[in-house]
Amino acid sequence: MSRIATRVSAASIFVAAAIAGTPSSALECPNGSGVYRGTTTTTHELRFAGQDGGFLILSKGKARAVYPFTLTYSNGLARTYLVVTGKDAPSSVMMEFGPDFAPSKEKGSAPFIVTPELTAGFYYWDAFRSRDQNELLPDSAWRLAGCSPDRPTKGGVRP
Repeated sequence: MSRIATRVSAASIFVAAAIAGTPSSALECPNGSGVYRGTTTTTHELRFAGQDGGFLILSKGKARAVYPFTLTYSNGLARTYLVVTGKDAPSSVMMEFGPDFAPSKEKGSAPFIVTPELTAGFYYWDAFRSRDQNELLPDSAWRLAGCSPDRPTKGGVRP
């Protein structure tokens, strides 16, 4: 992907998130309990089940797919990565933003999350492409929609 396409793609993420509206300022979720909806496809969910990961739920009409994910942290850099579970599965840096799109300083779940490499990662992932579910490509920008009632248990929880 060229630098220009990357810049245009990043700009479109922020425009889509701004059009989708800002989350309620009264909404506060403890870390690891946020439920996020896609800003483009609002039926997609990024559901955290603790600070170690959760589930990416992609649904549109009758089509539905659930992918567990974990969060990893880079050495030396303050970066969080969302890593989908599976052979050669996609991953993406995960950036947290406040309501004004400045880096989030919120305690608990951030109002917005951006996962810029997730859509392309799914598009090129053989396990996803073999299912012919391109209408279920995940979003790159996510808005906090609520708090998960599911608190993590040993071994995680299923949505």
